Amino acid sequence: MLGAACAAAVAAAPGIARADSLLYARSGQVWIAHADGSAARQVTSSANNWAWPSMADDGTVYAAGGLSRINSDGSDSDGSDAVYHLDQSGNQIGPYVETPGSRSTPSCPTYSPWNLRVAPDGSRVSYNMHFCGNQDSLYADAATGKFTVISQDYNASNWLDAGHILITHIGDTFGNAAFAEYDIANPGSSHGPTDDPYLPDYEAASSRSANRVAVYESDPLIDGSGVASADIRVYTTNNGDVTDVTQKCTITLDASKATTIVGASPAFSPDGSRLAWGAKDGIHWASTSNLDDCTTVKDNGVMVGGAGQPFFGPADVQPVVPKPTPTPTPTVTPTVTPTPTPGPQTPLSISSPTKKAKLSKAGALKLTVTASKSGKATVSGAVKLGARSLRFKPHSVSFVAGKATAVTVKLSKADARRALTALKKHKKLTAKLSFAIGSQAAKLAVKLR
Repeated sequence: MLGAACAAAVAAAPGIARADSLLYARSGQVWIAHADGSAARQVTSSANNWAWPSMADDGTVYAAGGLSRINSDGSDSDGSDAVYHLDQSGNQIGPYVETPGSRSTPSCPTYSPWNLRVAPDGSRVSYNMHFCGNQDSLYADAATGKFTVISQDYNASNWLDAGHILITHIGDTFGNAAFAEYDIANPGSSHGPTDDPYLPDYEAASSRSANRVAVYESDPLIDGSGVASADIRVYTTNNGDVTDVTQKCTITLDASKATTIVGASPAFSPDGSRLAWGAKDGIHWASTSNLDDCTTVKDNGVMVGGAGQPFFGPADVQPVVPKPTPTPTPTVTPTVTPTPTPGPQTPLSISSPTKKAKLSKAGALKLTVTASKSGKATVSGAVKLGARSLRFKPHSVSFVAGKATAVTVKLSKADARRALTALKKHKKLTAKLSFAIGSQAAKLAVKLR
């Protein structure tokens, strides 16, 4: 059984300070701080859509990055599509590695990964994504990018050790486990506790020491503007087995600040004494060191404002190492007046807490999105139904950078009937939307229900 061995390995590993760093994303950059959020500094500095940082036991950082683009083979990428290996100063280690999200085609629409997490030894990464019209969980070789699909029914949450991943059930439940331990070497032996669909959406997280499990639960509003209620259930494990748990405390969250499970991205410190999660105003935290006194296990408010996607690193924050500057070779060159060139244009990005939205009987799809730029945008898109593309009527909307804005797109009555009929037959449909401001465009995928 993994749990006890994992706990012993964590305790015995020499020379590694546990829970001494906090990684997170803010304003498209990766940041690192002490575990309490203090002494924060930027790891990355380039405009590269940095997201979902995590840390291997050697203290190096793995994160999603990449600009939106059209590839030479005609496929496209929304950005944040590749896996980068960095030191804590932001210096890249080796080449980046593509994910399926790096090559999206009309026949296989695929989007950027989320909840990217690295295995403790840095050998593999796991992530979730909309892949060929489905939502899948995957793990991949960190050096080559060769990937394996885990499941369409479970999200990959976090690594327990180099060969086991905590996974969380998504969608309607049919007696499956709410969360489970996935064994890479023997997937058939993966197991978990009996499912309890307390709220529609949930995301599990466990500590590296295998002594704590938390389940973030949210009840999203139908219009996608937020959540109606949210809480976090905290468990202890029995004999270090993360699938044999005892519920101890419940943290009730302020629904006006709570996000969906993707935005929350709950994470434990390696020793299980601290829990962090994303909210609308930043990263919140709770002390989980004493689960016998639930009055101490509560939302302590914002730890890092304006940030999200927290991950507790297992190594200390290291001093900044500047990039080496090569010694120039003296040369004699003629005086030339340089021609000014425009600086790089910041790419347009679109984000939304809505991952699944209801299509009305009239064919209207409503969601809330946030753009990185201000301006009047043209919104278009389509739903792939077999060989047919059901297209939304182009719609204009004005964005203010960083401000959540309601957007509605609509199918024709005939196409709405086709889509609703398919949904009633339990077909999985995804709306692929495009937002264009000037010459720049960004994409967003929303599953229909």
